[in-house]
Amino acid sequence: MSIKSGRTDYVIAGESVQLSCHYMFTKSYERVLAVNWKKDGHEVFFSTPNKRPIALSLFRNHVDYNTKDLLNTVTLFNIDLNFAGQYSCRVITEYNESENSAQMIVIVDACKDSNWKTKTDMVNCVEEISFHCIGMYPKPSPACSIHNDLTDQYFAGETFDMIERLPNGTYEIAIQRRYLAENFTQYPGKLSFHCHLLVLMTSWRMGINYKLFGDAGCVDQPPSINNGTKQLIGEKTCWQTPRENSRVNYSCHDGFNLMGPSVLICRNGTWIPDPINLMSQPVADLRTYNQLRLPMPYCQMTENLLKNDSKSNLPNVFAKFNCNLLLLLLNILLFLAKINC
Repeated sequence: MSIKSGRTDYVIAGESVQLSCHYMFTKSYERVLAVNWKKDGHEVFFSTPNKRPIALSLFRNHVDYNTKDLLNTVTLFNIDLNFAGQYSCRVITEYNESENSAQMIVIVDACKDSNWKTKTDMVNCVEEISFHCIGMYPKPSPACSIHNDLTDQYFAGETFDMIERLPNGTYEIAIQRRYLAENFTQYPGKLSFHCHLLVLMTSWRMGINYKLFGDAGCVDQPPSINNGTKQLIGEKTCWQTPRENSRVNYSCHDGFNLMGPSVLICRNGTWIPDPINLMSQPVADLRTYNQLRLPMPYCQMTENLLKNDSKSNLPNVFAKFNCNLLLLLLNILLFLAKINC
């Protein structure tokens, strides 16, 4: 067990660790005569009741003798990768002997977050990611891939360019990748680069989750307007969509009045009325503007044009009325003629 963190599946080089030997007696009057510790089959610690334990080989100069239970536990300080291996404790009593073993995994976490380097070129829409680390132990298992953040699915995994064992037993690790947005146009704003180093049989891991090419802005085109025009202002994303905070100005043709907001703005991937350019519904609290159900802009015919249009239609109405009246009179005359006959 790591004394610093309490974890039991691994210990970091430089930490202190406690080895404990737990046992159960088969008889009520049974007592321990000795506990013998071995690492990879070689004796490293021997303890007996009421006597100072004996540290051998690797354990010399690393045992803390100030702990209370020196018979059943061994506390080691400032361990290094040489302490990694298979440990066994053998308990000897007056009547029985029993042995159990466990693996100690020591990690030299030479790889830090600062070893990751990223470079974003939003002009040419290129992402460069690199990682280089020297001195990692034990050999890590990389897990790297491009991730679809919307569907939570991974593309085919990426392998490291180098995982090479060094003369001192540690490893040198490196990876370098270059991605172009033009190769991922079908996934606007949804991609991340996930890459982690793992040590098998432990919970230890380190790495990055890095957003690729930024957000998609507003993927949907801004609403169109009848009897008017719209003007899009703003830069485009790497996905060729309007960036966040892009604006669309709306205006109407002669004879039409603009109703609703005159400007839509791209916020969080959606076209919403600009709070500063609302014609009839001003927003006092900008934190809630995107929650309001405000109308989209549209063009309405002016009053004068409506009156003129209704007047121009009057002769047609009268003409239709006169024509229908004449047909009715003719039908009545024909009916009377039949009766006289």
